[in-house]
Amino acid sequence: MELQIGNLAGADLCLIQATSDQSVHNLKDSIRKVTGVPVKEQQLLCGNNVLPNNSLLKDVVTASELVMVNTLNRWHMDIAEDWRRLRKAPEGVKNDRETVMGALHQSAGQAIKYAGEEARADPQIMALAMEYDKTLFRYARAPVGRHAAFMRAARMHIEDRGGSRDDVGVLLGLGWHESPELCEDIDFMEFAVGFNAANMKHVSAQLRSNSRLGLATVNCSWRAFESLPIDLRSDREFVMRCVSLHGGIVMKYLPEQFTSDRDIVVTALQHPVIPSCFEGSALQYVSAEFKADRWLAELAIAQEPRALEHVSDELKSDPQFVMKAVQSGLLRTHAHRDFLKFASPSLLADPDFTRALFEVDAEARFFPYLASSIRTDPEFARKAHAAERARYGAYQQWFAQGHN
Repeated sequence: MELQIGNLAGADLCLIQATSDQSVHNLKDSIRKVTGVPVKEQQLLCGNNVLPNNSLLKDVVTASELVMVNTLNRWHMDIAEDWRRLRKAPEGVKNDRETVMGALHQSAGQAIKYAGEEARADPQIMALAMEYDKTLFRYARAPVGRHAAFMRAARMHIEDRGGSRDDVGVLLGLGWHESPELCEDIDFMEFAVGFNAANMKHVSAQLRSNSRLGLATVNCSWRAFESLPIDLRSDREFVMRCVSLHGGIVMKYLPEQFTSDRDIVVTALQHPVIPSCFEGSALQYVSAEFKADRWLAELAIAQEPRALEHVSDELKSDPQFVMKAVQSGLLRTHAHRDFLKFASPSLLADPDFTRALFEVDAEARFFPYLASSIRTDPEFARKAHAAERARYGAYQQWFAQGHN
């Protein structure tokens, strides 16, 4: 049989020689070879009836003229009428630039939520969506991050509107580091390292020693200080600012010229803004001279009583100094007074010092850290036992009042 294939507009597309025993699917394949329209995008009509793929032509074809509908073209027309139909469209339609951009105009950008992955990686499509709504950058896909204009616009939106950390994470996950232009942009790089200090590895060579970027990196993570270029780590002003940010932990990475610098040491001791994992003191990294300096040592124990571990032996044997460490510890919620174990053995075995401890710490939490000669002394053992019973009674009363 000879079948004339036309379109909905009435134009002839092709003339196909077929046999009645052929399937509709085979006929579509013959049409594909002539028109280039994939089989899956074809819909054949005989009159008002849609021809099923598995049917034989002799069972469904009752005329010599058939109409072939390109389903993708139909999708394009349907979406032009209602952009919401993009949601259920085939992937090829969702990634068609003309169709998606038309839907964006209709929807004031909201159609980007239904666009395909390729479309959302297109900087022109994403830029159009953001003209309507800046927050739609969240729907972008890599590698759109290689396009500097898009990334800068999205960054400015986040900074102007105070976007969430999740928003920043989405934006910086778009492959921006593949753009040399962005890696040379100090404003963008400051934004990137402020989110994740590891992004410093992508900065261009000419910006690698920039103190502004270095400070933003250290502000994000004190651990990043160690990996900064040596010229930054040797810059006294830069080091001072880093120490002001993170206190003692930065001292760990400083060369001797700075651990012997009194102003830097004082700044480190006055700014104990340190991570919870760091239970020490800047004093552990300074010279022996500074560890024996009473003023510096008192400054250290006022911030962290465990600094007692790092002072000179002379200060560890000084009852007035050690008592200041104890009083500093009482101002904190330490469950134990374990820092007391760093005092000199002779002081921990001193009865007069022990009596002074009972006067300032009625709960006697320091007792387990005293010398065995003190702990077995009847006078002090009775006092410690009485303090423990009083503490236990206070807990019982607290729970009886309904606290938990």
